[in-house]
Amino acid sequence: MRLSSSTRSLVAILGVIFLAVFGWMYLQANQTEIAYVFARDIPAFEFIGSAEGNLRAVTVPANREFDVITDPREIVGQYIGPVGVTADGLVQPNQLVSELPSGQRSFPEALLPIGKRAYVVEIPEALTGVFETSDYIDLVAIVNEDGLPTPDDRAVLLFQKIRTLGIIEDKFTVAFSIDQIAAYEGWKSIPGVTFSAAISQEANGDFPPLYQLPLYIEEGDNIAEIYGAPTPTPVPAPVEEEPAPEGDGS
Repeated sequence: MRLSSSTRSLVAILGVIFLAVFGWMYLQANQTEIAYVFARDIPAFEFIGSAEGNLRAVTVPANREFDVITDPREIVGQYIGPVGVTADGLVQPNQLVSELPSGQRSFPEALLPIGKRAYVVEIPEALTGVFETSDYIDLVAIVNEDGLPTPDDRAVLLFQKIRTLGIIEDKFTVAFSIDQIAAYEGWKSIPGVTFSAAISQEANGDFPPLYQLPLYIEEGDNIAEIYGAPTPTPVPAPVEEEPAPEGDGS
C-alpha cells in the first residue's frame, strides 16, 4: 500500500520534529558550565582573599538540580560561613557570608577564633621568611639552661597546630587560649629557653603533650633509636668463593 504524498509529508515533518526534540534533549542533558570547588579545607569565617590556593574550576551539568556559584567574583571577597568547608566540595551560596559576626576580631587573612586571644610569640628571625599569614605552626621550646651541651638539653613540643594571625619581623601573632598564654610565659621565664617553630597542618597527627627529644648525643649513641627512626639493617659483606683445587674436575 502506497502512502499518499500528503501522508509522506506528514511523516517527514513528524520525523524532523522528533529529531529536533531529541537533539534538544540530548544537548540539555550533556551541556555543562564552569563551577568552583574549594581547593583546601577552610575553617569557619576565614576570608577568601583570592581564587588562587582557595578555589579550583570544575564542570557541572547545566540542567543541575542544585545551586552552585559559576562566577568566582561572587566568592572572592567573601567569608566562609559559620560551618567550615572541606576540599573538593562545590562552592554553594549558603556556605558564604559577606560580613563577620558582630564584634569578632579579624586579621588581614584570618579570623580570631571565638575563645582564643591574639598573642605575640618570638622565634628566630631566619625562620620568618618561610611562614605565611594564616599558617598553622608547631611551637618548640629549646631547653639549654647553661649554654653548654649537657644531657639535660632537650626540645619540647609545646603546642601543635597553632593558627598564625600575622607576622612582623621575628614576632608571630598567634591564636592562643588563656592556658596556652600562661604555659608559654612559664617556659619563657626559664633561663636559657629559646623558641623555634615548624609549619604544620590540620591533617597532621598529634604527638603526646609536651613531647620531648634529647639534643645531647654522646659518641657511640644510636641516633636512630634515640629519635625513633628505624634502625638500618647492615648489608652483609660479599662472600668470596675459594678457587677449586688444581687438578679437581672431570
